[in-house]
Order: sequence, then C-alpha cells, then structure tokens
Amino acid sequence: MNTKSPHKTIVLSFTTLTIYDNFLVSTIHEGKLFDTPQLEQLQEIFDIYFPAKNFGFIANRKYDYTVNPVCYTNTSAIDRMVGMAVLCYSDANYQTAKFTKPFFRKPLEAFFSFKECEDWINQLLLK
Repeated sequence: MNTKSPHKTIVLSFTTLTIYDNFLVSTIHEGKLFDTPQLEQLQEIFDIYFPAKNFGFIANRKYDYTVNPVCYTNTSAIDRMVGMAVLCYSDANYQTAKFTKPFFRKPLEAFFSFKECEDWINQLLLK
C-alpha cells in the first residue's frame, strides 16, 4: 500500500487531523489535555472517514501535551483501529510512548520518521 496525498485536513480546538486512505495523523496542539471529550470527537471523525474499514492512527508528538491514560484503554475498544504509531521528535517523546504502551491494548510503536510510522501501519493493515 502506498500512501497518496492526504484527502483532508481538519482543525479542531485541540488537534489538527490529516486524513489519508488508510490512516489519520493527529497533531495535538501545544499544552492541550487529551481526555474523554476529545476522544469522543475523534471517534466521530473515525466514523465519518473510516465507517466500514480498518485504519491506523499516527500520533504526531510535535508538541508537548498531556493524555489521560484512560483514553488509551478506551481507544483500544475501537475495533477498526488496528494500531497506533507515535511519531517522536526526541528521546523524551520516545520514552513517553514506551511508557504508555501497556495502557493501549493494541499494537503501539514509536518511531522517529513519518515513513517508519506509515510503513508499520500499512503492515498492520495487511494482517
């Protein structure tokens, strides 16, 4: 699977989403808290753009933000989401991703390039 250009960019109050054929990229804004209300907004986006197909999620950790760990457990319940790749920009990002991995009950891996994230998601979608 080769990723083409994104189909759409959506700016919400807490994140910017970039929608591709088989996955979406979320860049949460600086200093934001990602909690249940924000997850509910994402679920609406998932239902619109991936209503009947599996997809992957790339968390672009470009900025510092906080995630309520309960959201990882709740996100794991989204059947169509095959896994989450975390795009890291520093060792601290990478360590945070590794720390959160046990909370997420699906595949979650951290990478330092978009291409690695994309390739990993596409491999999950082939399974």
